[in-house]
Amino acid sequence: MISDTFIGYKFTRTYIGGTAKNENDIFAKVQGIENGSINYEKADLLEYRRMIIHYHSDIIHVLLSWKKIAMIVGYVLLGLGVLFIKFPIIFFSLIVLSLGSIITHFYLKNRVRVYYGSCDMSIAILAPFIKKYTGLVLEW
Repeated sequence: MISDTFIGYKFTRTYIGGTAKNENDIFAKVQGIENGSINYEKADLLEYRRMIIHYHSDIIHVLLSWKKIAMIVGYVLLGLGVLFIKFPIIFFSLIVLSLGSIITHFYLKNRVRVYYGSCDMSIAILAPFIKKYTGLVLEW
């Protein structure tokens, strides 16, 4: 299960092998993919499960960081807009920018919810394969 208590902000995703190509190669090796076909006997499904959790956790950490920054920026712009209430052009432009930032916050909040569901589904689909090929019954 993914914990949503992250320390610090993270604004870009870290690839598991350092680059996107290395990450794809590592995922293919762990899944047991050889020459375009899957060989479940060579797959390391427990390592694949760990990597899937790490992958989704990394994406969720990035989304939570951007979500928090979007809300902070929205409120700062809203506060500045209130300070410049005597200047209508500056006031309305800051208010519109703050509303855009707050809408971005709620969009990212929805994306985090979707990624939590995606991770849960990925692990739930993987559980029967792990039980079949390793005999382990993993609690979720």
